[in-house]
Amino acid sequence: MVALAQYTNGLLRIVFVHTTIPGSCGPLPEHLKASLLQAQLTVNRTAGVSASVVLLSNFKQCRWALDELKNGGDSDLKGITTAESMGIKSSTTQEWEKSLRKMIPKGTANEDVLLTSLYRYFMLDDYMLHNNVTGHVLHLDADTMLFAHVASLAKKLQAGYPRLGLTPSIHRRFLSASAMYVGSQAALHKMNAFFLSVAANKTSTGLSQYVAWLRGFACCKPVAQGGLLSQDGVEGVRPWAVSDMTLLAFYRSHFHREVRLFPVLPAGLPNTTSTTSVDGANSVLSNGSSSSSSSAYLGGKLPVAVEHHHLPGSAIHVYSEGGTDAGPELGGLLDPANGWGLHLEGPAPNGSASSLRATDRHAVVEQAVGRFGCHVSFRCTSACVTAPFVACTAAGGRETPLLALHLSSKTRDKAKLFGSVPCTCQ
Repeated sequence: MVALAQYTNGLLRIVFVHTTIPGSCGPLPEHLKASLLQAQLTVNRTAGVSASVVLLSNFKQCRWALDELKNGGDSDLKGITTAESMGIKSSTTQEWEKSLRKMIPKGTANEDVLLTSLYRYFMLDDYMLHNNVTGHVLHLDADTMLFAHVASLAKKLQAGYPRLGLTPSIHRRFLSASAMYVGSQAALHKMNAFFLSVAANKTSTGLSQYVAWLRGFACCKPVAQGGLLSQDGVEGVRPWAVSDMTLLAFYRSHFHREVRLFPVLPAGLPNTTSTTSVDGANSVLSNGSSSSSSSAYLGGKLPVAVEHHHLPGSAIHVYSEGGTDAGPELGGLLDPANGWGLHLEGPAPNGSASSLRATDRHAVVEQAVGRFGCHVSFRCTSACVTAPFVACTAAGGRETPLLALHLSSKTRDKAKLFGSVPCTCQ
């Protein structure tokens, strides 16, 4: 009951989940260590805050990772709380492990990543149940770095996200847990029960309905070429569509009130835009109104066989800044979708001479960067440490602090460069 009392007193647990595939045991990824250190430094820097950084992992299957954390050369890493997942595995999680193969058969491209990303929700559920944690848990991806004032963030999360908080991604059929707030363990458990019903295919919201939902925007690819979840043995859905991100969105399509979305764009951007839709048709959007192409995006519909696409301007605002889809303002930007790290202005922060700018941007970020003239840069804060800020010319250049920075695959290997460092402040 100690952990329950701690939660009641406002303890925020910042949990990173790391699963090692048996047979692939090795040291912790460098980007995970950088994220852990950044979270720990952020917590330590906030005076009087009641928060802890936790690494939840299957350490029994890879003791190398635990030994590196506790006996390595970095003293700050030794202060990270560790939790073992294998000894607390529930019967629900064991059933999930068996059912997963109906969705992700052996030999699937990126099989390990898909399996571990889907598995983490159940690991987190087991951790909370085992430790009598009823809520107030912020889950961060291994490549998500935390910069927020933790005490302020904790209060706003607790007040504004009583069930679950998730991060918008490419469009409504993709949600991200790169930053996920669990306001209620019961809400996480409910979502996991839904996931299990999909994979086990025992209810009306089973696998066949998920497949039909995916086929509406990710059809079709021959099974012989890697298509998944085939209903006729010939054609399946495109492999990129089968992921925890679409499963999260599928859940929200059934239980809309269970999930609130984090705002991911700066406030104050103009909401009058003339855009070109993905099929080349002009679409004039103003005052929050939308054409049919915008409505299609807001409804989660995409043209067939389009893997990279652009959101209409009004969709960006309604989905990522305001309206009923976004949760309350958090005082900054929480984890802008899919890697603001791609759009840092000029050289990388903290000593690198090479630019981290990239051309393969994802939709929400691309629209902000290209359409509103947004950029991210690191500067010295009043706390005398470096931190990232977003400024958009369309919003008068006003700077907004990033609460968290989600690195992309292009910047992940440079994660250390994004950590806060001491600086001379005025």
